Amino acid sequence: MELSHSRFRTVCAMLVLAAGSLLLAACSISRQELLYDFAQNQAGAVQREDTLYIDFGTAAARPYLVRAWSDDEMDNVGRTFVWATDPRAAVLFESTAPQDIELVLNCRPVDAGEQSQTLSIDINGQTAGTAIELKKEFGEYRFFLPARLQRTGRNIMGMTFAYAVRPEVDAAAAQRREERKLAACVDSMLFAPYNLLERELKMGRAEVPAYAKELEADGSRTIVQRASQERAFALRIPEKARLAFRCGLAPEDWKLVEGAGFSVTLQVDAQKPHVLFSQYCDPKRRRSHQTLFKEDINLEQWAGQLARITFSVRPGYERVTYPTYGVWIDPKIYRRHYAWEAQQATAATAVAESAAQREIRSKLNKYSVAVILLDAASASHFGCYGYHLPTTPNIDRIAAEGVQFMNAYTQAVYTRASTGSLMTGQYPDLHRVLFARDRLPDSAFTLAEMFSAAGVRTASFVGNPHAGENAGYKQGFGEMVEMYRIPGYRNLAGDFEPQLYPWLQKSRDKRSFAYIHFREPHFISDPPREFLARFATGYKGKINPQSDLNSINVGRIQMDEGALDHICSVYDATLNYADSVVGRIVAEMKRTGVWDKTIVIILADHGEALWEHGYFGHNVHVYEDMAHIPLIIHFPPDSGVAQPRKINGLAQTIDLFATFADVLDSADGRKHAAGTSLIPVLAGEPDPEGEFVFTRSLWGRATYGVRHERWEYVYRAKTDEEELYDLWTDRLEKHNIAAERPVVASYLRSHMLGWMHEQAALASQAAAPSAATFDEETRKSLLALGYVNAGDADQDGGN
Repeated sequence: MELSHSRFRTVCAMLVLAAGSLLLAACSISRQELLYDFAQNQAGAVQREDTLYIDFGTAAARPYLVRAWSDDEMDNVGRTFVWATDPRAAVLFESTAPQDIELVLNCRPVDAGEQSQTLSIDINGQTAGTAIELKKEFGEYRFFLPARLQRTGRNIMGMTFAYAVRPEVDAAAAQRREERKLAACVDSMLFAPYNLLERELKMGRAEVPAYAKELEADGSRTIVQRASQERAFALRIPEKARLAFRCGLAPEDWKLVEGAGFSVTLQVDAQKPHVLFSQYCDPKRRRSHQTLFKEDINLEQWAGQLARITFSVRPGYERVTYPTYGVWIDPKIYRRHYAWEAQQATAATAVAESAAQREIRSKLNKYSVAVILLDAASASHFGCYGYHLPTTPNIDRIAAEGVQFMNAYTQAVYTRASTGSLMTGQYPDLHRVLFARDRLPDSAFTLAEMFSAAGVRTASFVGNPHAGENAGYKQGFGEMVEMYRIPGYRNLAGDFEPQLYPWLQKSRDKRSFAYIHFREPHFISDPPREFLARFATGYKGKINPQSDLNSINVGRIQMDEGALDHICSVYDATLNYADSVVGRIVAEMKRTGVWDKTIVIILADHGEALWEHGYFGHNVHVYEDMAHIPLIIHFPPDSGVAQPRKINGLAQTIDLFATFADVLDSADGRKHAAGTSLIPVLAGEPDPEGEFVFTRSLWGRATYGVRHERWEYVYRAKTDEEELYDLWTDRLEKHNIAAERPVVASYLRSHMLGWMHEQAALASQAAAPSAATFDEETRKSLLALGYVNAGDADQDGGN
């Protein structure tokens, strides 16, 4: 028995060891989780290169134009171009390292009769060679740009012409109605290392190595870089992250090129770049380099930090005899996952949606919805957002009892585009109702159509034509009341009441969706006198806020503190009047029993600048005064939504479309929604982290704004200028810290460029806007809002 017992213990021990080995083996089995694909995110990379081609007259060329250029134009043969509109024009180019550059310029002078046009070039204010005379027709001109005049990074190239005149007869210029002073018509520019063009032509060099194309065909992702080029990617380094890639020169070049240096650096703010990888590759001279270099680098020490990772390829010798291309193969950031971790992640995903979300979604689906929009209402002038005067007592009470989003933003700082985003759930760059001439195409899917498809009664009441039928926003509404078509309309929010109340009464026992778009507090609206008296400052000057704001903006009228207080008092009085009408609407909804059956949303289409940045109005920039909007929601008592509550996380206009697509369980709505449903936040879950909010200004070469966490990033497409603000410490945006926090700026710029690329790709597959038409009532209403040429198809429009 003792022997048998011993054998039994031995067998048990062996089984335990075997089980442990199997468990250890199972735990050691890992898989790779792809966290960031550099090749796939090239559109968001910031690129520096010493070979640069600029095709003027295209959107891609705009960031390089610095001073004195016209809008993009096209002649009758399809050539795109821009005009230099002053004898002194300028462009910018970037260099990874100064070197002799050849500029090839394709242009022609304006037709000025017998007068000869000349052009001279300077780099960073220093003359580069002598002036040359331009031919009458388009031609190529070459300039030598010596390395001694350049600097690493940004360079400004000045172009000085002999004259700029108003042409009497010019086929291209005649396309424009206004008479402009013009110097020359520029088609394209090419910057390249000196003599590189001849070398490429002589050697028959392809733009992309055949080797890279073969790799792509086999399923690999590649980044191809010419020597003297950098690509920088900015991202937050994930936990347990590793960087992996292969790199080298294409086999077809091994016996031809002079070698190249490959490097990868990582930089976080306030630190010098860390060299993660550096390798010189010279397969022409070293057979051991006729291969690919493979790297796998641990990034754990930078986990959680914003970082800029830069891939560089440098020429091996100063005098390159053959153009050199480096290839990065499958560059990525990944994380290893072991089997037990994967099981835990799967279990966590299975319970991602809480019971509270499901319950709230179900309850909200039984209520009516009313959206009350105040036009050009700056959040900073609402009492519930901290304003020091009692401008919005009625709305403040709604906020105190409901859900208030403290950091909500519009998608565009003007009505036509921002309303398009509210109605379609898409960014303006996708729905493309950007200008007065644009109209939403019939193929678009709207918020009203989503409600109508769910059997909900719908109506729209609008006081601004940019939110009406003219823009295509009647689509999906059962009824649309355009107030400016009603006889006796006084441009006052109170005039909505006789139209709105009967409709609410009829809808009392049915689910309904009402969209109510006031004109107030948009400037050039006159509130009743008692409201003006309530906020009067005793101003005795001559400035009239209803007629002088444009003259102030362009400097024809000088501002002083008394005038500023007076202008703000008129705005506050107009906002206070709109608030009083909101109060009466709420009282009527309570009297008829509608209030406790209705989700009421109060917001603005955009804000209003009141000289915070030396400007009155909106349209033109994306700072807080124009982009930050009020967003306040009242929910019925039995909705299950916890209120009162203030939510500090980022929210944006398009989130409302996504939320109602979620509530109505609309497949079409979810397909079109670019925003994020607010249901998880309303169910009491923490504010989402990592959100990005994108805003744009008017104009074809727009200014874009990105909000993320504490940061605001501003990018001016016209000039390629950037700004960065820390909204936690600088809500008034007085200190641009882009130079102090370059990695944060790169991170937000990278996301913005990727987003712009994504929007352009989506827009290329979507229907273009239709053409808007303007009847007499629409023109009169637009004129009342301050348009000079209301309805002109060439007018950018906004408001």
